[in-house]
Amino acid sequence: MPFNARKVEVAPALPCQEGDCLVCDTHSSGRCKLVHPEVDIAALDGTDTGLNGNVRKLIRILKQWQRHSSLPIESLQIEAPVKEVLPRLIYGGCDEFRFD
Repeated sequence: MPFNARKVEVAPALPCQEGDCLVCDTHSSGRCKLVHPEVDIAALDGTDTGLNGNVRKLIRILKQWQRHSSLPIESLQIEAPVKEVLPRLIYGGCDEFRFD
């Protein structure tokens, strides 16, 4: 893959209290937003552990599909629905062969 084939967006983040960060958001006229990475990671870990690692597996599959399809979808737009929907499905904790 050529070096200039991927668009990478870099945004500065400033550490705040209790693990929060202030991140510059390039959308919405360049406002800053407060993010909670440790809370987000803990929530992902908890959901993923409870579903036999299927949350991260499905996120990886969907991100590869997104790359292959060249869809302008951000990672959080993939991760959030998977974390929300997969626990509600009967087969959410089954093996990954049921992802289709």
